[in-house]
Amino acid sequence: MKLLVLVAGLLSSPIIASVNSWECGGFEGARIIASDGTLLGKVGPSWHSDSIFNDSSEYSATWSSNSIFNTLT
Repeated sequence: MKLLVLVAGLLSSPIIASVNSWECGGFEGARIIASDGTLLGKVGPSWHSDSIFNDSSEYSATWSSNSIFNTLT
C-alpha cells in the first residue's frame, strides 16, 4: 500500500525539466547549417550580427528564408 501511495504521489507532482544557460555555453559559436549547406545563423549572444538570438538579424526573423524560425519555407 505504501508503494502505491508513493507512485501516486510521484505521478501527481509536475515533472520539471530545465536547461540551464551555462549548459548551452558549449554550443556558443556553433553554426546552424541547412541540409543544402545554407548558413542559418550561429548560436551566440544577441549582439552578434549572425546570432539566431539577434532580433535584427535575418537569422532570427520569421520572414527570412535563412532562419530556423521561418515555418513557411
